Amino acid sequence: MNEHAWFSAGAIIGLALGASFDSSAMAAPADSASVLSSKFRNDRGFFHVGYQRNEIGRGFDGQSVLTGGNVAVLLPKMDPGEGVGVSIGGKGAYLGGDFGYQRVKHGAEWLGARGAALFQAVDFGFRFYPLPGWPVEPYIRTGGGFKWLIVRDAASKAGEIGDAKYTDFGWDIGGGADIFLHRRILLEASVTQSSIEYGAVTAVKGDWSPIDVDIDAGGLQYRLALAYCFGAPR
Repeated sequence: MNEHAWFSAGAIIGLALGASFDSSAMAAPADSASVLSSKFRNDRGFFHVGYQRNEIGRGFDGQSVLTGGNVAVLLPKMDPGEGVGVSIGGKGAYLGGDFGYQRVKHGAEWLGARGAALFQAVDFGFRFYPLPGWPVEPYIRTGGGFKWLIVRDAASKAGEIGDAKYTDFGWDIGGGADIFLHRRILLEASVTQSSIEYGAVTAVKGDWSPIDVDIDAGGLQYRLALAYCFGAPR
């Protein structure tokens, strides 16, 4: 799937919905804006499930080897990955928050040899909605979370092979839009710049010692999700 195709589709849906409601407002009485605002209003909880695409791992160059003691760890180049993201949260008039989890599988390559990696994150975020109460609600989001990456069969020690695991806290900043399909169902499209600096790698094999590193694993993260809203006016 083209990395920008779903985002363009979301934008087209949002523009179509916005144009539809704008034309209705022109023909409606003067107080129609308050009716519209109350229909999609403000105070709500939400549960998201969606498609996640990540382009992370800026510092993984596909040719370096990390060493510490008698442990060696390959540093493969990461392919864009696809997976699933879920989150739960809520919002008031202008402010909101969320807590979520994502699981994304990546391909990896080191000097032509192919491998695989799994990225996971448990994160939180704070949202600012400048235009609450409209059928399309843009927002700005900032937050962070614990993010870990497991690269399969990328570590070795005395002939033994094991996975390499990177774990650290990272920061996020981005934005998106909630597009109402119904007063309780919305489509969310978002893009996030994730900043992840891994400070150590552990070979997942017995008691192998961690290796101190300084690797930029950040990149862009995209999400297209459906959400059910609860607590909203009926």
